[in-house]
Amino acid sequence: MASGVADAQPQMGPLVFASERDGNVDHYFSDPEANGLRRLTSDPAADELPRCSPDGRYVAFRRGGVEGGEIYRLDRRSGEELRLTNDSVRDSTPAWSPDGRQIYFTKRTGPHDRVAVMNADGSNVRFLTDDSGHNTHPGVSADGRELVHHTYRYGVDTELEVIAVGSGASRRLTHAPGYDYEPSFAGAGRVIFSSNRAGGHYRIYVLDVASGATRLLADAGADAWASRYDPRTDNVIFTAGKPGAWRLFVVGIDGGTTSPILDDGFLNYNAAWCGRTN
Repeated sequence: MASGVADAQPQMGPLVFASERDGNVDHYFSDPEANGLRRLTSDPAADELPRCSPDGRYVAFRRGGVEGGEIYRLDRRSGEELRLTNDSVRDSTPAWSPDGRQIYFTKRTGPHDRVAVMNADGSNVRFLTDDSGHNTHPGVSADGRELVHHTYRYGVDTELEVIAVGSGASRRLTHAPGYDYEPSFAGAGRVIFSSNRAGGHYRIYVLDVASGATRLLADAGADAWASRYDPRTDNVIFTAGKPGAWRLFVVGIDGGTTSPILDDGFLNYNAAWCGRTN
């Protein structure tokens, strides 16, 4: 059962996150064991939604804001950036395949968002969902066989859906009122996501893919989203707070204390676990 927010700063692995600490929304790398915080990007446009490649070398992210973003890839070793998408539509929410060879993402086509995939260098873009309602925020299973995403195809609210990568077959996962949002896998057979199904603000939930059983994982007392699981520590990191006061929190996948991390007075959000590639 989820508990209230504690004041302790727990141990955590290395991560990337978005922050306004230097006057612009850029990405930073934090490694508590190395006692370091390093700025990764410095473009005038907003850099958000960072996701590390499985080997920790690259960071895929959105640059350019919600309405007109493009996907970029940053090499953490060299600092070199590669623009992966370059068109007039909105591209967002990158997610790496387990082998690091592909990036799943959201692409706007006409009035709708669709789940797409491309090679890690931006080539060979193809769609995995049709345009019957918004389909967005893909998350990839650890074995690369399934994608989970949220969709409007079942009505005015958003529900979660899983897609078999090989066949393209899809299956609805949730049937709750309200909005189930931003899912990602948390180990074999589990999905974590944000939802306002209980009314009021968004909370973080865990879903068992096989049974459909759902349990509350964390309630930070304000809207919570962008949850990501770290298999090395069995922790889940997420963003919560009111606009202009976003903070990062961590909780164990089995529940327990929900604790703030990197709580340094700056706007920190959209974090993802990362390796220590130098």
